[in-house]
Amino acid sequence: MTFYDNHGAVLPMQQSQLSIFIDIDRGNMAHFVIAGKADDIEFAKAEVLAHRLLTNLPDFHADFILKHPREWDAFVEATVTQNHWTHRLARDRTLKTPKNLPQLIWRESGELIGNTKDFLDLMKATYDQDLDVNDIELRRIAEENMSELLAHTAK
Repeated sequence: MTFYDNHGAVLPMQQSQLSIFIDIDRGNMAHFVIAGKADDIEFAKAEVLAHRLLTNLPDFHADFILKHPREWDAFVEATVTQNHWTHRLARDRTLKTPKNLPQLIWRESGELIGNTKDFLDLMKATYDQDLDVNDIELRRIAEENMSELLAHTAK
């Protein structure tokens, strides 16, 4: 299997790494939900890496939830409570609270991954994929996300 970065260059990957993300309940690759503030460059990091994996892995799935910064705290609090994550450990075996989740990433199966750092660490360990986007590009993506969110909410 060949992986490509955002510029079309071939990225290395070991075949044995594919088995880590098998979702036993569904029998296919895991499905992630990636939520964050629209203007957050840390959210943009997770978004860029997820889009790369979406391009390169036909069975990789991700949904993106953009929130206005004013809505973020209420969204995180409600999502954490609804999924009972206040009493369950995240994938890295730590208890995550809404206060330490500036982004919120979980598997569709309900497993809390954590924030962007946790997601990037997981993607590195699983697919040996690093983020190779500079801060200027991340800022542009964050600004574009915010503009799209504002345009969508104005309709």
